[in-house]
Amino acid sequence: SYAFEDIEIVEKEIVSTLNAHGISTWFDKENIRVSDYFERKILDGLKTCEWFLLAMSPNSAKSEWVKDELHWAFKNKKENILPLIIKECDPEEFHVRLGRMYCARYDMYPDQVMGELVRRVLY
Repeated sequence: SYAFEDIEIVEKEIVSTLNAHGISTWFDKENIRVSDYFERKILDGLKTCEWFLLAMSPNSAKSEWVKDELHWAFKNKKENILPLIIKECDPEEFHVRLGRMYCARYDMYPDQVMGELVRRVLY
């Protein structure tokens, strides 16, 4: 889940790196087509994914869509939530539980975090 304002980081850096390592992703830009009901398509995508990646930034902290998707993930994905800080922000702005989770600092260590993320998903 991400804010549209952060699409360049998410698409060109995170999603492309995951795909390059053979990890399939559900990404709205690639999976929602003209005339689709995007709320339904997003829910379908959430249901079929094994992992929920949260790209945290001041932009996504303000997004009701991101908060709704995160709430769904906490309810349904439980241990398979991958919180990444892509721009400086407070994880508790998203959900109090994120304050108790390790949130990877992509904004500070992008290569290290992507390596850790790939290992976590693959193994």
